[in-house]
Amino acid sequence: DEVTQPARPVGGSRRVDPPDEAIIRLGLPQRATIRFVVDTLGRVEPCSLELVETTHPLWGKAALRQARGERFHPATRGGRRVRQSG
Repeated sequence: DEVTQPARPVGGSRRVDPPDEAIIRLGLPQRATIRFVVDTLGRVEPCSLELVETTHPLWGKAALRQARGERFHPATRGGRRVRQSG
């Protein structure tokens, strides 16, 4: 179902903290795409975390680790908080 207001990060988007200085020194591309569900309290549902793709396994692990602690303004539909995947 469509939401009236999608979930959005509290304090705006953040970059993933580097997993290891060696990865940065090697000049490897720094990208990871993850999917997860934001619950009605604005928290990431840990069991929903999924690594879709990454340029390096360490970046994927770092993105998943950081996503667990992220906070969101929950999505709403008709003025009520709802879960949203994305």
